Amino acid sequence: MDQFDGIIAESLKPLIEGLRNARLSHNWSQADMAARSGISRSAYQNLENGCGNITLVNLLAILAVLKLEQNLSLLIPPTLEPIKSDRRRARRRKIQQSS
Repeated sequence: MDQFDGIIAESLKPLIEGLRNARLSHNWSQADMAARSGISRSAYQNLENGCGNITLVNLLAILAVLKLEQNLSLLIPPTLEPIKSDRRRARRRKIQQSS
């Protein structure tokens, strides 16, 4: 595992723990969760163990089964800087206003 993989693994820990806790709150096994979300048991087990890869579609299926899909936006941090295209528009406006 290189340094980048370690950073990714650390940043995913809260997500994985949240999914595990949500599953356990329903008293579902990993096999139950996998079956309900339409993925293989081994794929789900790998997700909870922090190894392997999961597709966005499978993650959305898991969140939907747990009724957590509305929380997906919470995983995306707010941006601190405006998007470059917004900066370009602002620059154009400033140039137009000064002409």
